[in-house]
Amino acid sequence: QVSKLEEMLHSRLFIRGARALELGTSLIFSGGVGTGKTHLSVGIAHKIMSNGYTAIFTTVSGMIRHVRSTWKSDDESELDAMRTYVAPKLLILDEVGVQSGSDNEHQILFEILNSRYERCRPTILLTNLPIRDQEGRKGLQSYIGERLLDRMREGGGKAFTFDWQSGRIGR
Repeated sequence: QVSKLEEMLHSRLFIRGARALELGTSLIFSGGVGTGKTHLSVGIAHKIMSNGYTAIFTTVSGMIRHVRSTWKSDDESELDAMRTYVAPKLLILDEVGVQSGSDNEHQILFEILNSRYERCRPTILLTNLPIRDQEGRKGLQSYIGERLLDRMREGGGKAFTFDWQSGRIGR
């Protein structure tokens, strides 16, 4: 199942042409552990980098820690740390929803993702959460907010649910 999804995504969104990159076409991969979200997103990043573009892969927690580390340092400003994640043509954020969801985390995440949105820079969000809150369980929207969730869909952005069993089981 992953290879079919991978083939469709590569051909329709990123590999066929630079138009998706210029539009800032973003993606959300939602699903259980071991379903191929990271594998697919790294494959997309490799293809983009082979075409001369830049890409960064990090966790949300790692990105937030990096920004916060500037508060006690003279080596790098908060703005410079944020630029690290705004500047690349593609940003892949893994483990969205693992962070605590504090107001400060929401603000940092909003500033970075909204700046990317304003510059038409695609972002791929990877999460084990459902997209929307359901039956007492927080979804992605609780961690990124309705504004960012909506902006992720502009320019043809899509959310994909990886609803199959982990590929790691039985290995």
